[in-house]
Amino acid sequence: MTGICACTEVLCVNERPAVCVDADDSLLTAIRRLRENHVHRVLVIDSDTGNAVHVLTQRSILEFLASRVCVSVLFMRV
Repeated sequence: MTGICACTEVLCVNERPAVCVDADDSLLTAIRRLRENHVHRVLVIDSDTGNAVHVLTQRSILEFLASRVCVSVLFMRV
């Protein structure tokens, strides 16, 4: 067995099941899954095929957010 099928089998026999989100889910949904499950990465699953299309990590989310936050927002006074 090769490819995604082999990876899926390994994930299923692991002590902790893989945490997944649908490719159509929002970033907020993915962040909530990370927090709820105390994990650092989630599998992004294509709902049509059931295949993993990406591994979304805390780091990639932070890099995405940091690249889009205006510097003035960071130093805004409340």
